[in-house]
Parts: sequence; structure tokens; C-alpha cells
Amino acid sequence: MLFKTRSPVTRRTNVRASSMSVSRQRGFTLIELSITLLIIAVLSVIATKKILNDADDASAAATGTYVNSAAAGLERFVIMNFTSLSNGTSVSGVATATQPSMAELKTLGRLPTTFPSFAPNQQQLRFDIVRTSCPGSGCTLTATACLTAPMTVRGIYRDDLVTQAMVSMGGHGGRSHLNAGAIVRGASFSVANPLGNVEGVLCGSNAVDAALYDQFAKMNDTRDPNFQGNVSIAGGLKVGAGSSGSTSCALGEILTSGQIISRASNCVSRAWLDGTSGQIGVANASGTTRVLMDGSNGSLSSMDASGTTRGGLRYNGAAQSEFFADSVTNNAGTAGVRSDGTVFASNAVLSGATLNATSSIGVACPTDAAMSWALQGTRYTLVRCTGGVWTSTGGLAVATLGTACSPDGSPAVSSAGAQLICSGGSYVNLTDRMGKFIAMEAYTVSDGGTVPKPICQSGSTGAAAYLLAGNETQNIQTMNRYVQDVGTSWIAYMRNGSGVAISGDFVAQTYCLY
Repeated sequence: MLFKTRSPVTRRTNVRASSMSVSRQRGFTLIELSITLLIIAVLSVIATKKILNDADDASAAATGTYVNSAAAGLERFVIMNFTSLSNGTSVSGVATATQPSMAELKTLGRLPTTFPSFAPNQQQLRFDIVRTSCPGSGCTLTATACLTAPMTVRGIYRDDLVTQAMVSMGGHGGRSHLNAGAIVRGASFSVANPLGNVEGVLCGSNAVDAALYDQFAKMNDTRDPNFQGNVSIAGGLKVGAGSSGSTSCALGEILTSGQIISRASNCVSRAWLDGTSGQIGVANASGTTRVLMDGSNGSLSSMDASGTTRGGLRYNGAAQSEFFADSVTNNAGTAGVRSDGTVFASNAVLSGATLNATSSIGVACPTDAAMSWALQGTRYTLVRCTGGVWTSTGGLAVATLGTACSPDGSPAVSSAGAQLICSGGSYVNLTDRMGKFIAMEAYTVSDGGTVPKPICQSGSTGAAAYLLAGNETQNIQTMNRYVQDVGTSWIAYMRNGSGVAISGDFVAQTYCLY
């Protein structure tokens, strides 16, 4: 029985042991949970830091790309305006050629109009062009696009991110360093910091020199450059080759003076455009100028084989232009047509008769409708060949004074040029039928009345008035009719021998004397 009995102490011990086991299990779970939470917190801090670092790295790389793209736009501006920038002259569309603004580069098309005005880190840019050994064959233009302040990310300056942004720019980036802030250095350039002695300034840079243009067209290059835009040439341009004896020449040539020359294979100038004189000319196979357009006087001239001007179009120095043909002296204008429609000639031939020939009215002429000059007294008059006889250009018949005619009043001209008129069946001199006094106006007046003077034309030697009897009341007595000149009129009087006015009216006839 003793073997089956359990000790009470033993039983209590087991119970205590079981209780201690439960307590130990519960304590292990709380410690484990605390450690787990601590680990999670640490991992969260590490993850958050990594996310922020990754974001900062991305912002730095994006800022580098932004600055690099802006520098590429400035490089395009330099390439398109290399000559002006190397010579230090102004550039159209830019206020300051070596410091264009972003707005100006956009307007000129060197940057897209949608290009952001701010970098991904919300900073702005400035553009600068540095000239080295300019002007000249060794001229280099260094174009930089730089942030306007030390580079920051989330508003905080971090030196490591400035370097990271520079590295992301593919060799075109540079930065200023601590204790060397006055210089911006990169993998391929070193320039003065445009902001002064400031650390952490990020820049993108490209250098352009004359060597850049070697890739487009080179000396002795057999390729066709196939230019698609404007081409500027500082020196002359020669095309083709010709020779004459020991003399060689270019068949086509553009000189630095602006002259353009085209030559035949034997070096004879056949056509040219001269910017200095403002002339364009063409020549024959011997090199003699045959046609010349002259900008200095506005003329277009045609020359003979000796180079003497024979005809053309010109402004004659007055208010008109004229087509001309010269046959006597060079460019003297001996014959032609003016812009007002007039024809001029000093030695022209019309229908077989020369205008400067001397003919006589009434004598035989060679060809109907021909024209000539006829000497009539001491003066020349233009005559026309009609029915084989020289007649006046007015178509008047040629007649002799006193010969029979019909009808009365028909005009004619004598061989001496006198005007005739048919009167009473025979020709009389028209001048004989005309007095020197030409009647003008007649007025009915009484004693003391006013008689206006007539308005006589040029050539008149004066005016006169005659007083004629009219409706008068008088006794047989002495009668006096007279006028008093008062300037532009006369005062008419009719008085008896005693000077007393006679009543009634009389007629005042006025005349012009020629």
C-alpha cells in the first residue's frame, strides 16, 4: 500500500511546475511582440528614408536633364548666329546677343514654346555666351545654361545631389565647388561662374567653334552639300574653269564686292551684275557690251558692235521717260517716243521722205503720205505728199493769187505759204481782207454814259472806241462826240458847239488793235 501512495508534496510540486510553465509561455509572447514592433518601426524608417532618397535622386537627375536641354537650345542659337556672335555684333530678336532670355529663345524657335520656365526643383535658368579669341579663325563660343542659385532639392542644398545632377548630363554638365565657387567645372569645360564665387551652381555647357562647320562643306569635297536654307559666303565663289592662252579663269564667279560674272570658255565676260555700279550687262562673243541696264540713271541701252549706244529706254531727267534711237551721237536722244506720247526726231524717215529734207509746196513728191519740211519765206513748215504734190499738212489746196476758184469762202495756200481765200470767184490774200482793228462790242449810250473797254488778247497794241449817230434830238448846229479814258472804261460825251449836252442816244463801237 505504501507503494501506491502519492506524496502530497509531490503533487504540489507538479502543480507549481505546471503553473510556472504557463507563466513562462505568457511572458515569451509579449517580448516577441515588442521585438517585432521595434523591427517594423526600424524598417519603416529605413524604407521612408530610401523613398525620400530615391525621390531626391530622381529630382536631381531630372534637373540635370532640364538644364542639359536648355543648354542644347542655347547651342542651336549660337550655331545659327555664329558669325554675328564671333564678331560681337547684334543679333536680330535678342536684346543682348551674349545673354539671351528664355522667352527670346522660344520666340526664335531655339527652344520649344512649351519648354518649362522652371526646373523640376522649381529653380530658374540664365543663359550666357563667352567669346574666346574672337573674332578670328580660332574663335570659340562657350554657351552655358546655369541655375540662378545653388541647386536645392525640396528647398535644401545637398552637395551630393548637385554632383549627381552633373553626372546625369552626359559630359555636358558642370558645377562650382566649395572653396572654388568662382569656377564652374565639368568633364569637358571650365568657365567663370556667372553668379560669382558661389558654391553648388549647376550648369550645362556646349562649345562652338569654326571647326563645327567642317562637317557641312569642306575644301575639295566631292559631295553635294544639298543646302536646304540660306547660305552665307564671306569670300568669293568660283564655278567652272576656262582658259585663254596662258590666262585661266572661273566661268562663273561671285566676288566679295557683290559682282556676279559669267564668262565663255575663252574667259570672255558674257554677262555680269555689278553691285558697285548698279549695272547689269551682256556682251557678244568678242566681249563688247551690247545691252546694259544701269541702275544709276534707270536706263536700258542697246549698243552696236563697237559699243556705241543706239537705242533703249531711259528717264530723260525731266518728268517723263522715253524710248529712244540714236543714230548720230552716243545717247543724244536723236529720235524716240516719250512717256507723254510725244514723238521726237532729228533725222527720222517717214514713208520714204526725211523730215529734215527741204522741199517746196506745189512741186512733185515721191510717195503719197510722206512728210517733209518746206521753206516758205524765212520759215519752215511741215508738208505732206498728196497726189504726187507737196501740200500743207492741213490739207489746204495749193493755189495762186488771182486764179479762179469755187466756192467762195474756201481756203487755200500759196507756194510762199500765204493764206488765200476764195472771194468773188478768185483767190485773194486773206490778210488783205482783214484790218488791224477787230470789232468787239457795241453799246447804246447817252451823254455822260460809261463804255467798258474790251478785253484784248496777247499781241494787241491797244483798244479804241468810235461813237456813231443814233437817236438824237438837235437843231442844226455843231456836233461833238468824244470819249474820256478813265482806266478800264471810257466816259462818252455828245455836246453842241457851246459844250451843252445834246439829249438822245448814240452808239459806241469798241475795237481791239492788232
